[in-house]
Amino acid sequence: MISRYENSQRILWNMNSACFFITLLSIAEEERARLKLSPVKIDLLDSARYSMNKKWIDSEYFVRNDVKILEWLTGKKVVKSELDKVGVLADNVYSLEKWEYNDDYHFRRRYFDVYKGSLTVEKGNLVSYYVYTFI
Repeated sequence: MISRYENSQRILWNMNSACFFITLLSIAEEERARLKLSPVKIDLLDSARYSMNKKWIDSEYFVRNDVKILEWLTGKKVVKSELDKVGVLADNVYSLEKWEYNDDYHFRRRYFDVYKGSLTVEKGNLVSYYVYTFI
């Protein structure tokens, strides 16, 4: 019998560079809750494995296709835009912040961070907002 945890340490090894991926999962969970989909919670290990197999992320957790990840997790079409400013968003619209410091990037939600104490946020600059609209 093969456990779903087989090879999990290798899959999760580079989680220190997974802020964008984990932030996308948080957006997908909120949209799943809004749509009343079950289950609302998303399994990190299964999502990472599937996204790696689809080449939407690489083994370093660099996100190569954020829209496909969100569409797969919610079953909805997603339109992405990159903006300098955002205000109040509609219920089906979500945003994340893109920060930069010394050529490193960090991604976070406007109201919470998956990695508290980020040096990139502390010393860097807010570059833009990624805005995702679920249709």
